[in-house]
Amino acid sequence: MNIELYWIPGCTACLRMKEFVESAGLAFDSVNVDEDPARAERLLELGASAPAAVVDGRWADGCDLAAVARLLDVPYDAREPCPPGELQARYEAIMAALCRHMAQVAPEVLDTKPPSWEWTLRDISHHGASVMREFLFLYDPDAYPDRYEMDYERNRAPGDISSAEQIVDHATETLTRVRRWWEDDGHDDPLDRVVDTYWGHQTLHAAFEREVWHTAQHVRQVEALLSASGIEPDGPLGPSELDGLPMPERLFT
Repeated sequence: MNIELYWIPGCTACLRMKEFVESAGLAFDSVNVDEDPARAERLLELGASAPAAVVDGRWADGCDLAAVARLLDVPYDAREPCPPGELQARYEAIMAALCRHMAQVAPEVLDTKPPSWEWTLRDISHHGASVMREFLFLYDPDAYPDRYEMDYERNRAPGDISSAEQIVDHATETLTRVRRWWEDDGHDDPLDRVVDTYWGHQTLHAAFEREVWHTAQHVRQVEALLSASGIEPDGPLGPSELDGLPMPERLFT
């Protein structure tokens, strides 16, 4: 097979897709769509966008590893998501870590960038503080209309975010909304309703788990940028927050 994997720097799902195909022992053509606009355009002509796996004109959404496995005809170890109550507890701990870390950030550190990625610490931390808002919208758009749609360029921190304190405030507001959802609805909902997510039709349970580990991955990246700036992260994420989540192993694509 001629396997092409289309990805964007910093994309958590892109990294997870690449690691999955690597673990299957398959060679692939790695296409950074930021650096190869002609091939990115051909991907769009197929009706796809990064992350995506493509074989002979057929494609699978890279966010859906089961679909990637079917396309590549390799085994996929389907697993049940962590129970909703466990996910809620993990999310609380992950967001608390993000707030602790950002409280350590001096203004000049906000513009720190990882290797081969144009997003700054400001962008990454604000994104991590925001992604669960997409789940809340999917759950009930009337109760949570402030949707956070996933878009590589639009998801950078707004221009008026100029301090770590603002990011902590934003994260705290997101967590407050999630707590309200959990207390009002989530605690006794099996989350088995199927919704139209940005990676196809999935259960709410799968969507909730994705945004938990999605948030955690960006918090891990924040920790790495703090360390690179000479700041020891206060209480970094560990096994109690991460074990059992379908995380990428690496931090950056």
